[in-house]
Amino acid sequence: MPDLAPSLPMFKAAKEKRFAIPALNANGNIITDALVEAAYRKDSPVLLQASQGAIKHAGQGDPFRGTKMIVDMTTDAMINRPGIPVALNLDHGQDPVQNALCFRLGFTMLMFDGSKMPLEENISNAKMIVEMAKAVPGIAVEVEIGRIGALADSDEPGVAIEEMKQYWTKPEEIAQLAKESGAHLFAVAMGQIHGCREPIAEIDFDLFEECIQAVEAVRDPSEIGFVLHGASGVKDEDVERAIIEFGVVKINVDTKLRQAYMAAYLKYQQEHPQNIDQRKPECAGHDAVVEVACGLMNLFGSTNKAQDCIA
Repeated sequence: MPDLAPSLPMFKAAKEKRFAIPALNANGNIITDALVEAAYRKDSPVLLQASQGAIKHAGQGDPFRGTKMIVDMTTDAMINRPGIPVALNLDHGQDPVQNALCFRLGFTMLMFDGSKMPLEENISNAKMIVEMAKAVPGIAVEVEIGRIGALADSDEPGVAIEEMKQYWTKPEEIAQLAKESGAHLFAVAMGQIHGCREPIAEIDFDLFEECIQAVEAVRDPSEIGFVLHGASGVKDEDVERAIIEFGVVKINVDTKLRQAYMAAYLKYQQEHPQNIDQRKPECAGHDAVVEVACGLMNLFGSTNKAQDCIA
């Protein structure tokens, strides 16, 4: 069985060469296969992500079973697609125990989202996970502070859009989190929206610059990176600016992939109303996700960067 790639070398290469690693949510085996296929076609590194909802769904409520199934379907998708670094991340992990389970079963990146917690609690939990991750070289740990907006059908943590500005990341708090946790990657809330189906988010790049400066004042810039969450709702030009001007090394996309899958699935069924073989519309959904993921890899600049990311 192919090995999952360590994540830290990916981010170091991305920072050095000014591109971003596509962090794409693996919602089931069909979409997982499509994401690895896209990476293979584009010769791109890819970071597959398992959300709380994906783990629950895969395991029918059993977190051990769900976590193991996600590892297995990821490595299965890598068979006969050699030379592509594929890492696996826990997306918005809100529990140190869940992070430990993912670590035990082979995830090569961890995330602790303590954005709903008091700052000191966020720091203490993040530090615990960073210390755990040191046992295996190459595992990056991402943390989050400040809360991103969310539409009603999003299954990611967030706040109501009309309230979200008051929850944006504060530079002094992210600096403290960076200094005391030892984490590698930092997710900043600055106008993004989870579950957003149109590019309507307005990114506050002035706030982002303040956050970057605050973190780099307390940490070696070569050892840290920044993450753009909720990219389905961000304009392409803002995505490019985040990478080129601000050095973002990881960009999360989920909603755009789900939209592509469901649109193709439903279109097939509408055109073949007598069909009762679910595999046929699933194939249409698979191909649509491949196309969207290939476009994201071009946008993020990760196309033809696979070899740069291999440790």
